[in-house]
Amino acid sequence: MPRLRGAAMLLVVTAAANTTKTNQTKSLAAVVEDAMKASVKQYKQVKTKEDAAQIVRDIFSVPSKEETNLGKILILNGKVFANRHEGKVYGHLVNTARALMEKNDVGNLAYLHESGASGRCATNQTGKKITDLPSTLIARDGYSSSRCGVLVPNPYFGNFDHRQGEDDRLLRAAALNEYDARTPRAFWRGHLRQMRSVHTKEGVLYDKNEKPWKVHRFCERENGNIARFQGFLLTLQRPHLFDVKAQKIDGENRWFTPSYLRRHNCTRGLFDEMRPGYLEELLAKFKNGGAQEAKHTAPVDYAKYRILAHFPGGTSGSYSRNLNHLWAMGAPVMIWDHPAQEHYYAALEDGVTHVVFNATTAFGVAEHLIRHKRGFTKRLRDGAARVQRELTCAQCLNRYFLATLAELRQRFRGDLALGSREAARATLRGVNCSGHDLVEYVADDRMTMSTKSTDRGIRSLPPATTRAEKGEDPRCLAVLDRAFGV
Repeated sequence: MPRLRGAAMLLVVTAAANTTKTNQTKSLAAVVEDAMKASVKQYKQVKTKEDAAQIVRDIFSVPSKEETNLGKILILNGKVFANRHEGKVYGHLVNTARALMEKNDVGNLAYLHESGASGRCATNQTGKKITDLPSTLIARDGYSSSRCGVLVPNPYFGNFDHRQGEDDRLLRAAALNEYDARTPRAFWRGHLRQMRSVHTKEGVLYDKNEKPWKVHRFCERENGNIARFQGFLLTLQRPHLFDVKAQKIDGENRWFTPSYLRRHNCTRGLFDEMRPGYLEELLAKFKNGGAQEAKHTAPVDYAKYRILAHFPGGTSGSYSRNLNHLWAMGAPVMIWDHPAQEHYYAALEDGVTHVVFNATTAFGVAEHLIRHKRGFTKRLRDGAARVQRELTCAQCLNRYFLATLAELRQRFRGDLALGSREAARATLRGVNCSGHDLVEYVADDRMTMSTKSTDRGIRSLPPATTRAEKGEDPRCLAVLDRAFGV
């Protein structure tokens, strides 16, 4: 996704208005799939049965850290088996089971799934990053230099059935709210989170919770808080243009204290252009309830606004849970300039599908979108609608995800290691399936990620009927009995 850094408003609008539509001859889905295939090619092509089998064994033995966010997954004959999980890993697993119900042609494979939003690599017992095992992830925060894994849809889209229903509701709401009659402001709701505990030693920030201490750039650990904070200040400065408000503020004393905000490298320069005392005035308004609104706003009500803004994080779901809702609403989308990436961002184009903005350009961008309801604004509305039709619809998400699994299966030759019961049994010999508490995951039609996940999509495996031989784990044999029959 192209990014802007402090450009003047005139340049923003001129450049956006003159943007060449690079996707005129290629569907957005094709652009995203090409990016996915290029990502898969980071891995060396597996060619032999021995190498393919070793990859599967390594998936269940090599990773050792942050396993609460790590799924170790087997897909066998359209069935999904993995270590027991809840939360976002659970969401990925039950959504995978639902996707395979629509079309089961990905073949048999094993892979890792990282549910965290940073995009950082899983590590082995010595702390070394794992870069050679097939891995999927829901986001990259854009700050890490690591490039591990292939991006797949985040579970906050919901499963296939939920997404279809959501598409229908949002499109219907957009149709019922005539654009010219909508509130002429940019809308967003979200949270300010408590940043991790840090302290300064000789001008360098350290994380007290990590031993041995490691140096961190504070801006790389703030998870979008600074962008969202600046968004709330936009409302305090230009309430006729912005309706960007905080539903919840954690660690509020920090956010309302100018000396704290001027202390860190990612906030100290944000207010240099303000007249003396102006920041203090804004923070006093903020503390007294300005740019705050606790009540929940349903996504269908976003259709009441002419502009929909997006800031990274802060709505309890990776970097783009909020963005998932916006494309169908019939409004231009403003995306705060940030480096986070999710699976479909490769096809987004500034000035065509959305417009990028920052603290310098925000007022001018919003004014231009409100004044020019035709031309540029209409093109952005059409571009957003195209994203919904080609990238974020239920069928679109399914097609992309299943294509990703098929590419990984081919790259790592899952057919050689897991293509038959005999091959899979030989491959899993020595794997500690019981220690990983492998279970089967099935579609969970109630899973929306809006509430705490339960285990309704988990099926414990009955005891294996196949007798275990030397080096075989009974739970592995139970997996094979379930996948291939006895």
